[in-house]
Amino acid sequence: MRAIFLLILFLITALLGSNANAQSATPLAQDGILDLRGWDFSAKGSTIALKGEFDFAWREFTPADTAFPADKYGTTIAPQTWRDQEFGGEVSDGRGYGTYHLRILLPANTPPLAIRTSSLTYAAAIYVNGDLITSVGRPGTDKQSEHPRNMIDATRLPFAFSDGEALELVVHYSNFIHARGGMTSAIQLGAADQLMTSHRHFEQILVGMFGSGIALTILYLMAYFSRWHYRPPLYFALLLLSVATHISVNNGLFGDLFPMLVGGPFLRLEYLSILGSSFFCYLFSAGLYPQSVNKFVDMVVRIYTAIAVLSLLTLTSYQFSFLLPFYQLGMMFCVAAVIGILATAACRREEDGLFLLIGVLAAFIGLSIGLSMQTQIATPPWLYAYISIGLIVISQAITLGRHIARTAARSELLRAKLTQANEQLETRVAARTSELQASQERFSLAVEGSHDGIWDWANIERDEAYWSPQFKKLLGYDDDEITASYSDFGSRLHEDDVERVAEDFKSAESFNSEFRLRTKSGEYRWFRAKAVTKMDEDGKPRRMVGSLSDVTEQRTTQDELIKEKKIAEAANRVKSDFLSAMSHEIRTPMNGVIGMTEAVLDGELPDEQRQNVNVIKQSADALMVILNDILDISKIEAGKMTLETRAFSLDNVIKSALALWQEPAAQKGLKLKTQIEGDICGYVMGDEIRLGQVLSNLLSNACKFTAKGHVKLAISTNIIGDKAALEFRVEDTGAGISPDKVANIFEAFTQEDQTISRRYGGTGLGLNICTQLADLMGGTLAYDSDYKDGAAFVLTLTLPTANAPAKALESNAKTPKPKTRRLKLLAAEDNAINRKVMQALLGKMPFDLIFAEDGLKAVAMAQAEPFDVILMDIQMPNMGGEEATQIIQGSNGPNAQTPIIALTANAMAGAKEQYLAAGMQGFVAKPIDAKTLIMAISAAANSRKASNTANGKASEQANDRTAKSAKRSA
Repeated sequence: MRAIFLLILFLITALLGSNANAQSATPLAQDGILDLRGWDFSAKGSTIALKGEFDFAWREFTPADTAFPADKYGTTIAPQTWRDQEFGGEVSDGRGYGTYHLRILLPANTPPLAIRTSSLTYAAAIYVNGDLITSVGRPGTDKQSEHPRNMIDATRLPFAFSDGEALELVVHYSNFIHARGGMTSAIQLGAADQLMTSHRHFEQILVGMFGSGIALTILYLMAYFSRWHYRPPLYFALLLLSVATHISVNNGLFGDLFPMLVGGPFLRLEYLSILGSSFFCYLFSAGLYPQSVNKFVDMVVRIYTAIAVLSLLTLTSYQFSFLLPFYQLGMMFCVAAVIGILATAACRREEDGLFLLIGVLAAFIGLSIGLSMQTQIATPPWLYAYISIGLIVISQAITLGRHIARTAARSELLRAKLTQANEQLETRVAARTSELQASQERFSLAVEGSHDGIWDWANIERDEAYWSPQFKKLLGYDDDEITASYSDFGSRLHEDDVERVAEDFKSAESFNSEFRLRTKSGEYRWFRAKAVTKMDEDGKPRRMVGSLSDVTEQRTTQDELIKEKKIAEAANRVKSDFLSAMSHEIRTPMNGVIGMTEAVLDGELPDEQRQNVNVIKQSADALMVILNDILDISKIEAGKMTLETRAFSLDNVIKSALALWQEPAAQKGLKLKTQIEGDICGYVMGDEIRLGQVLSNLLSNACKFTAKGHVKLAISTNIIGDKAALEFRVEDTGAGISPDKVANIFEAFTQEDQTISRRYGGTGLGLNICTQLADLMGGTLAYDSDYKDGAAFVLTLTLPTANAPAKALESNAKTPKPKTRRLKLLAAEDNAINRKVMQALLGKMPFDLIFAEDGLKAVAMAQAEPFDVILMDIQMPNMGGEEATQIIQGSNGPNAQTPIIALTANAMAGAKEQYLAAGMQGFVAKPIDAKTLIMAISAAANSRKASNTANGKASEQANDRTAKSAKRSA
């Protein structure tokens, strides 16, 4: 293959070199005179292309039998397009007409001469010494009078020349259909014998190529239709047809067959044939090697071809010939795509890929050479192009033939294998038939022995059905006592199940339904039917095959379970209601106890009384811990425990948990140790409050159950990508936990020993809450039974790492105090003790506190005067807090936009979300923590201030716009 490729390149290079040498020795015309007195017309290959400076008259057909006044008209270069050339101060767009004149000085002993015109889509009349020698169509002074033709013609001159005689060549040219006009191809002059013989050979080659192309087109079309799903023969046939069409159109064969047609249709057909050649060549290559096709390139080629064909069919001849560079660029892209496909196929070592690539490259080089010498050599330039195209056609024909041959061989091999497979299949069919008979026998036995009945609704339209003996037995019948049919089945259905079963039958491909059927005894029993449905072409059920089983006992059990479930759900609701009521009833007096205790502690007391009050506060706090644990368990069981996800400092959470138990541990004489492995100073995403709650609970238990020694918190971290694997280990030197009690310590209301609650206190909820919180955070909490010095609990979590959040107010900051003015507060509270608590907690703050004893009074007071913040109790006589909030916010009163904070003893799961959804802007649970309440008031007041500022600016801007508009109107 490489040798063939190098030989083709060598021949093309040698041909190009010989033509270049001939070109360099060819005389050129100067000032309308071509001096050939030193030219030997009798030498072999002496035909010369007439080129150089011709005398030229623009927009004038000068008489051919009179002297050409060159000094009047001037000269122009030929061959050359008229487009963008200036004639007499006018720049031509390619259209127009004119006269070329060349005086040729002939040598002595000039033999009989002949001239040849190249392929033209214009009109020309050629005169020699005043006589009309030949014409290509008929030139005219406008589009209506012009009759262009497309042909290559050679004509012998009818007279001889004397020694030293000159040849006066006059050519009338016109063009009104093409974007390029003028003499764009050289006229050849040579000895008559040589030139006419060469032209005959050229015509014979063209006829042979045209005939061969048509014959091969028919041949490959037949090959395609014999195996229509294989496309390459079709594409190759269309490629051959395109090439044959171009040969016949471009060289005058069609013109000779249809002399009545002018050049416009031929020009359109010529462009279409060139476009088709490149496109079908691409389709042929893509069809042979589809795995080597680039989808993007394929899309570009198809879009380009569609646009090009559409333009050729709709535009005028001048318009689409103006777009010739666009067509040439697209065809070059098609050729590049073909080369890309074949190069990829060659690299993949696909069959004949390299051979076809060599043929295409050689043809592309030859075609480029032929087109580059179109105006410069005596040999017809399209001959080089057709030889190059013939080269690629031959390579493609050989490749396609080899593909077809291999396909035929594979077909024969496949036919042989198919024959062998048929024989094997017949053997297997016989074996399978025997197996099927045995299987049918086993199926019959299985049906007879099965507890389920088998049914087959074989033909739904004709109501043909089959019920197995067991099916009939389930209904209480012997096999011969009842006939299978859907109508009998429907008559036995319970009236409450008829519509539902009918709907289930419409559920197409699968049927699974439970229903009641009347048995022979008259009672109704529950049955489950399962079936597969076969559909017809219209999507309607055609056949159903399934089974029937008696599920009366299961339904009875299921009904009992449903009843028990309802009882359990009712009990759970009672429990939730009880917890909610107890939470509210306990929190209400506890609000007074804790609030007034804090108020007393905030004043000046003797040390002994302060210690006594602290004991009250510690007892109340312990009671709140128990109450909060019960509420956490309630939230978790209700599925309403939600976690917040935000960036927080792991180091801060650990320090806070340790700081909380530093003093209690010191009071018991315990050492509180820490051990850190890895970097814990970064930020992670998660719920810092719940993580702190778990760590605090574990440290609390460790301190509570350890009499002496130490409590240690060990932390290890491991950063893996954007995740932080965390392990928190809390160890103590207490009594530990008995191995047989470990399994129970994580259950609610459970402690290792019931006497522990009497010695240490507690409800046994802490570890259960911690376990469920760890599960909600995606981690685990476990007891380490291998630790022998006391008790050890291990919390493992994996949290996403995060960047440090924007600096915010610390949670333990001092209580915020308004700086600008006193805030006017309306507090709706029906409990007198709670009013005293609020007065005690807020009395020292810059607040003007006004009380309303119920919701009705709160609404009336809110309608009468404005307030900065409204504190709203939820459960009040006459009107509750939610209803009062909606009335205040729904009115046009002075407090429609005033923020309202819910103050409630209802801290059950979902309470906060419920009140916020009702329109309240804040939520503070009772017992009230002074700092929490004051921060909520400050945040609400600040949010209203920001809203008022924004509204004020918007109002000012609106006023400014109104003023400007009024000014313009004035």
